[in-house]
Formats: sequence, C-alpha cells, structure tokens
Amino acid sequence: MANEIQISRPDLTGQTLYAIRRNSAGQPWNGSAFVNYTTADLASYAIALTEQGTASGYFVGNAPVPGVPGSVVVKVRAGGSPAESDVQAGTGDVDVSVSVSGVVATVTAADNFTAVAGLSAVNDFYADVLLVFTSGALLGISRPVTSYVGSTRTFHMGAPFPASPSPGDQFELVGLFE
Repeated sequence: MANEIQISRPDLTGQTLYAIRRNSAGQPWNGSAFVNYTTADLASYAIALTEQGTASGYFVGNAPVPGVPGSVVVKVRAGGSPAESDVQAGTGDVDVSVSVSGVVATVTAADNFTAVAGLSAVNDFYADVLLVFTSGALLGISRPVTSYVGSTRTFHMGAPFPASPSPGDQFELVGLFE
C-alpha cells in the first residue's frame, strides 16, 4: 500500500511536512518497531510527506505497520531535521478494519458461545464488532459482540440470536478496531 497518510493543508504549500505514527500505547514507530519515545531519536520517527503537484497543499506519505490501531501527528519541519518545537499541522486516528473468520466450538445459550482455536487471546479484542454467521441455521444473521473472553474464546452478544448456534457453524467478525 502507499500514501495511507494524507493531509490537506493548502496554507502549508511548499513547506516540508512529516508524520509520526504511534500505536495505541503512544509509542512511536522508528522504522522497525514501536519503541518508547526519546528526544534523541526523533528523526527516526519522522515519516516524510510529499506534496502532490507543485502547489496543491495536499501531502501524502506511506504509513508503516498496517493493522495496528493508534494515531498519527503531522508536523511542519522548521529546520534541517525534525525537532520537538516543530508546529503541529494535524492529527488523526488510525482505525483498523477487520474481517476475521471463526467457527463455533461449544454453545452455552443463544447469546453466548465459544469458538475454536485461532482467535485473539486478548479480552474484549472483538468487543463492538459485528458477528455474522456465514453457515448453519443462522446464516446471514448478525449481532454486535458486547464482550469477549480471550482465554476461552467466549463471545457474549448484547441480544440473543433467534436460535442457538451449533458447533461447527462458521462466522465472520467485521468492524473497526480503534
């Protein structure tokens, strides 16, 4: 992918802009990993932005690490290299669209079931995404996930499905992680 970072600032045409990409814990990307911030390493966090055309005021840059939610801050470079005193030109959130497949393992109720291995072990990782059945008697029926227990891969829905799913039923989790 290319040019995932975009900002329109016609008032900054001709200026040198850069972005700093951070994960949801606030750690900046240094070109190879998310790390704890240090002033001495500021230049390694800077992602160059290029103005499209000669005076469009529309700047683009390549965002590293797709699939990791967090934020981006864009700054105007005043000197020869990035500095903490550079003026901020804009900010934005990095939302991650997801579509993950799963299979029902065991069923407790029409609003509570576990999935087979292969899903996240992080609690509430899938909270607030939409679970849509892609096979079985509930084909095409969806509900938002209200909570998820990662250690057991247990899903809890805010409202029950019209019937309980069956072991082996397949589903998709679709939504945005922020």
